[in-house]
Amino acid sequence: MPTPLVHFIVPVFILLVLFKKDRYVLWLSPFAILPDIDFGELHRLLLHNIFVALAVAFLMWIILKKQSSVFCIVFIYLISHIILDMFSGGVAVFYPIYTKLLYVNTAIGFDIHKHLLYAFDYGILPLHGVPRTN
Repeated sequence: MPTPLVHFIVPVFILLVLFKKDRYVLWLSPFAILPDIDFGELHRLLLHNIFVALAVAFLMWIILKKQSSVFCIVFIYLISHIILDMFSGGVAVFYPIYTKLLYVNTAIGFDIHKHLLYAFDYGILPLHGVPRTN
């Protein structure tokens, strides 16, 4: 699982490149770790989905008086968290409409002949212990 530091550094770096002088890039950075406040059995469901990311980004855009870049900055913070978590077990990106986990696995290593090996796998996993909507 990516650490809170990774969830923070990756989108901040991306946003500082995209929005070089926007004062909101650092001010809104706590949104990078916001999805991790959903814990217990519902972790990676309630706040780790596209609908919450869109709603929160839109709400912040309204609260901050429709500043042009606020929606994009908040959305990138939240979506980067979801994408990073897809690489560590999966995320229910479309919960509650679609209750399966989307995941990505990657691995790099060497075989016995010292050849570089790279593995890439992605797919859908069933969600255990959560009421199904489909």
